[in-house]
Amino acid sequence: MKKYIVSFSGGKDSSAMLLRMIELDYKIDEVLFCDTGKEFPQLYKYVERMKNHVQQLGIKFTILTPEKSWDDWFFGKVTRGKMKGKKRGWPLMFFHCYWSRESKFLLLDPLCYGHERYIGFGADETKRLVSGRKKEGYNFPLADWGWTEKNALEYLLKVGWCEQFHLDFNRTGCFLCPKQGEESLKTLCDKYPEQWDELLRYAKLSNNDFKPGVGLKELKEIEDQVKYNRTFNKSDQFHLDFGCCLEEI
Repeated sequence: MKKYIVSFSGGKDSSAMLLRMIELDYKIDEVLFCDTGKEFPQLYKYVERMKNHVQQLGIKFTILTPEKSWDDWFFGKVTRGKMKGKKRGWPLMFFHCYWSRESKFLLLDPLCYGHERYIGFGADETKRLVSGRKKEGYNFPLADWGWTEKNALEYLLKVGWCEQFHLDFNRTGCFLCPKQGEESLKTLCDKYPEQWDELLRYAKLSNNDFKPGVGLKELKEIEDQVKYNRTFNKSDQFHLDFGCCLEEI
């Protein structure tokens, strides 16, 4: 029997899609969440909240975990090609990285094959939609509604399902992802110090750069810049407060 399955990541797009689908009484048989093992602690709490919500509505919520861990792959050895026998280190940025493949696609695809699958691509994600619409059984409600990422965020704020990490990052997901940009890395360093320290720990242990042009040296430079900005902002606030005090005297 054909099932109707929602791919849920905890990010703003898939969250808004799921909640709005429930409001509009879409048929949903199951919600699937892939646990990469390297999500933000706040996201895990959010996923648990969503799980309780949909289960109360009689919808099945399944958390999928890969057979091998991130460490197994990061510290494992390449099995073919020119790099055979060498430690993998950071995933490459071409196509889907090995950790996306192992912790998401290889888990989701067999379960969704032959069924209707709902994915949270917004109307402004043109390239992903062009590729996705070629695949049988793939559905994109946000795009069908004309919703962009901005619309998804506004909706979450309206219905009380927006968390701070949704506001902090354009894209949420594995905090070790090499595809995140410099602003995301700065936010990670500034507001999520435990996850930043973990990223640096892996950078020190890897035999390859975090991503092209960004190795441990560049990551430490980002950290120094964040610390400088933090100190500079505190200094500005001190002078502002001190000036106010003088005016009151």
